Amino acid sequence: MLNRAVGGGNLDIIKTLWQQTSPIKFVRSQDLLNQALYNGRMSVFKFLSESGAYIQPVLVRAIIAEAQAIYNGGAKSIAYILEPGNFSDDLINALKSQASKHELAIVKTGDWDLICMCLLQPDGEVYATTLSKGIGTLPCDLTILPMEQLSRLETLARMQLINPIPNIDQDAQRALIKSSDLAKSLHVGALDLQEEGEVVGDDGETITDELRMVYIKIGQYTCGIWKHTPDQSSHWISSKSSTSWFY
Repeated sequence: MLNRAVGGGNLDIIKTLWQQTSPIKFVRSQDLLNQALYNGRMSVFKFLSESGAYIQPVLVRAIIAEAQAIYNGGAKSIAYILEPGNFSDDLINALKSQASKHELAIVKTGDWDLICMCLLQPDGEVYATTLSKGIGTLPCDLTILPMEQLSRLETLARMQLINPIPNIDQDAQRALIKSSDLAKSLHVGALDLQEEGEVVGDDGETITDELRMVYIKIGQYTCGIWKHTPDQSSHWISSKSSTSWFY
């Protein structure tokens, strides 16, 4: 009965059964911990962990045993375990120690802060990874500007979750020159045909080379991703700063 209550997540019933000693006292087995974690009942696990019935090594073993279920449970479940104050450092570190085995589930949360917390060391270095390149689904946040999107793509490449682009700086520099020259020629041609209208800039451009380079690199990364996940790569192009690639 206690097992079913734990799986169902009704904390009030669990507390009642937990205090019961007659006519039967329910066994406080590790299976209860595992069930709570497997079913995403984090508040139940917290109650069990604070009950005094389990020593720390048993709680750590439960976290490690059910790490896959926790990470597959989404951002809310992961963040609940990692939230300072909810659990001891031993339990938090136990879950973090399993993160590199569940990179795909972590990235699928789309929570960039959580992704960095789980997969990056405090100094920004990447933890050892176990997943081969190509992640199938990318975190998508259209509220961020292109510079931040590029930073995230570069971080994912360092994590080897997307394919790094060899010689990306050199290739992007060559593309920048072509893009800038084409933009200027198109602008001049448009002005020749334009009888009246707004002049977009003294030098014929409304985008800096720095921002143009950002767009170019995003394009290079997303083209690489598109080969593996064509339905996802377009989400990396921001809806902000939606100026054309040439202007």
